[in-house]
Amino acid sequence: MIEINLPTEAAISLLNDQFVLEFKRQRKLSKNKSFNSIEELSDSEFKKILEISLFDILSLLPVTLITEESNLPEIISKSVKGLAYKYYKPSFYKFSEKNAKSILLIVKKSFGNFSSTTTFQNN
Repeated sequence: MIEINLPTEAAISLLNDQFVLEFKRQRKLSKNKSFNSIEELSDSEFKKILEISLFDILSLLPVTLITEESNLPEIISKSVKGLAYKYYKPSFYKFSEKNAKSILLIVKKSFGNFSSTTTFQNN
């Protein structure tokens, strides 16, 4: 198991920064300017931006951190809960490691069939 040493505060800060960037992008792209702040987002809009933000962050990580067993689901769930508390989104207070694993599964599938044993075979 790969142990990632990342303080919860740092993970929340990273997720928050990416979330704010994505919120601004979505607001620019949206013809419906119904929300001016993150706090005004509906739960479904918040979830959409959250998933995009997580995907952006996860896609920048080394593939082995995503494909191998690690404490990444725990880090994700804690950072999502922290973000939910920051923006007062009670429906996300119970975001679990199971929810995080389902997001990781989507990212894993986007990488295709990756095997760490064949990484350097063709080099």
